[in-house]
Amino acid sequence: MGMIREPMLLISVFAAFFALVSIYNRLDFTITRDERWREQQARDKALGILQQLATLWDGEAELIDKLVDLARIVSSEASADVVHTRRLELESALKDRDTEARALLTQLEDISAKTAAAARDHADKSKTLQQRAAKLLGDKADLIKKGVAAHEASAKVAPATQQLLDAVKAWMAEGAKMAQ
Repeated sequence: MGMIREPMLLISVFAAFFALVSIYNRLDFTITRDERWREQQARDKALGILQQLATLWDGEAELIDKLVDLARIVSSEASADVVHTRRLELESALKDRDTEARALLTQLEDISAKTAAAARDHADKSKTLQQRAAKLLGDKADLIKKGVAAHEASAKVAPATQQLLDAVKAWMAEGAKMAQ
């Protein structure tokens, strides 16, 4: 027992010393913050804003999908009128989200102009997609009101519908990549 006491004491002293040095290195005794810390704080804040924007953009994508779904269900003049009312509601919701996004983009611009420019470009693409979805819906409703059969109208707008859906998927992937 006596022979093991000395090595255990030595190992205990080294372990305690190692623990104390580890704790000391983890503590921050600086009074002022350095530039790297400020950059990291700004980066973290910008990432938080981008994640909020990504959430808004996901909601916009859902609303655009709903506009496309409305275009799919238009089958008669009566449904065209109902769809028009629903379209106005969705466009109002899109405007509300756009207002929220503009406020976040202004905050982001204060932190990083480059990141804000990329986010604004992405937001502009959203508006283009919204216009395309509204045009698609309007085109199909016009065809129905002119007396074109629902299946024929659907066939005429099918390529534009698929292109729009593909563009929305690409836009969402771009937004998710930006928020990482």
